[in-house]
Amino acid sequence: MTASQHGIAIKAMEMAMMPSDPAKLTAELAKCLIGKVSREKTELDIQGYAQVMREDIGEFPFDIVANALKSWRRTEKFWPSNSDIRNLCQERMRHRLFLQKKLQSAKIEG
Repeated sequence: MTASQHGIAIKAMEMAMMPSDPAKLTAELAKCLIGKVSREKTELDIQGYAQVMREDIGEFPFDIVANALKSWRRTEKFWPSNSDIRNLCQERMRHRLFLQKKLQSAKIEG
């Protein structure tokens, strides 16, 4: 890998590691919850749930969160707990963190 290629790859990885935008995260969370079974919830319950969920998974890049929520939406019947979605996000981040570590330790040609 040349120094120029390494620099480009490092910048791309930095972009891929940026935390989620709260507004985009909220919209994706709302899509996940539509049609899911849960106990009766008030508007305040839903707002609180969304706020805490944003805090718990907001550190992850948006594509990681969106993929985890989409997976839950397509495979599960009930509302997810925060730990359910956080665990899915952590699973998806392992590969990215591995790639980041490899990239950081890559040998530069030239």
